[in-house]
Amino acid sequence: MAEKIARGRKLSMLSPLGAHVSTAGGYEQAITRAESLGCTAFQIFTKSNRQWHGKAITAQEASLFRSTLTQSPIKPQHLTAHATYLINIGSAKPDLLAKSRAALIDELTRCDLLGIPSLVLHPGSATESTEKECLARISESLELVLNTAPGLHKNPPRDHGWPGIFGVLPL
Repeated sequence: MAEKIARGRKLSMLSPLGAHVSTAGGYEQAITRAESLGCTAFQIFTKSNRQWHGKAITAQEASLFRSTLTQSPIKPQHLTAHATYLINIGSAKPDLLAKSRAALIDELTRCDLLGIPSLVLHPGSATESTEKECLARISESLELVLNTAPGLHKNPPRDHGWPGIFGVLPL
């Protein structure tokens, strides 16, 4: 344990460096995998990246992930989740837009349960509208989602551990 802490102190002096790691076997396994790679940061999917719905995260799973993280040299602010690729919050199709907004709220809720402070999102594309219309829907969608999703920090700290990284939404 002392070696792990010493290694963590040494690693924490560097800028965050990480990888996207698997959660196979449990969310806490991602922490173990990231540590074994020498990471000071990591990213996970909280559910399948190719499905709309995921298995609910139990209180026990969330607690185990959070407690494992407290024993890790990896700082909680250096965790990121990645949203499903199916989301298109700029879609001109009302059914896809509604489904995408609901999925994004679910993704943010899952992050909140696990204590993951940021989420990578590819917001979508203008497949049946102009780029300007798509960007307006993305903006509207983000405002709606951020005002709806539970547990979000409405005034995130300026230093969230990922300065200058485009596409990471600090919660």
